[in-house]
Amino acid sequence: MFIIYTLSTWFILYIQFVGVEGVVTFVVDLYPNVFRRGYRREMLIAVICIISFLVGLSMVCQVRTPPLYTIEACTEFNCVKFYFK
Repeated sequence: MFIIYTLSTWFILYIQFVGVEGVVTFVVDLYPNVFRRGYRREMLIAVICIISFLVGLSMVCQVRTPPLYTIEACTEFNCVKFYFK
């Protein structure tokens, strides 16, 4: 059981790392003169991680007094049809 938990945790962290590095590489390749100086690439990584954390946090936190989560709000207000059209 411990091995399965360890492997699944490693896999989730690996997917998160690959996603962040993909976005960072895209932005750095788009604007190489801006992000290849000093510690700007590391600051970009920090900003992307913070934004990703806040978006993930909004997916699991209540929006109003009766429990309405962001995913339920998208389903309720038909945002899903807009994204997957």
